[in-house]
Amino acid sequence: GPVVRVVAVAVPVVATPRRRRGIRERLDRSGRACAVRLHDLDRTGWWVLLVLELVTAANAVGGAIYGLSGAKGVPREWLDGSPFENYLIPSLALLVVVGGTMAIAAAALLMHHRRAAELSIGAGVVLLAWLAIEMLIIPLSCLQPVFLVVALLVIGLGLRARAG
Repeated sequence: GPVVRVVAVAVPVVATPRRRRGIRERLDRSGRACAVRLHDLDRTGWWVLLVLELVTAANAVGGAIYGLSGAKGVPREWLDGSPFENYLIPSLALLVVVGGTMAIAAAALLMHHRRAAELSIGAGVVLLAWLAIEMLIIPLSCLQPVFLVVALLVIGLGLRARAG
């Protein structure tokens, strides 16, 4: 039969056996039981989301290191008309903004944080914004469509995890 769980605000939630999947109980600071749920995201979806976030964060770190080391082989002319004279600020922004949000979202997912789904959605939106700005400044590269798909997958999986 259904199992009653108590959420952090002490509102009873009825969970059928199917919906119990992805639920991990914790105690909040006052000692009340709260359910950390990734609602409709199955184990495969959870792993896909985690891998996408970790790989994107690692790619952002690699891209930032490459940019900070001078971005050898990347024409500085691509920055003409932008507010940047070199790749220093864009590289730092890539590291902190894209890499940081993806790493935080992945960590929240690993810790089954109650806001993991929202953080994943936010990280996906940040990646979309980054790509939009990047495409206004530099010519289309082969990685931009790939990361567009990644951003949409992260947002979609985050929304699926939040649904329920």
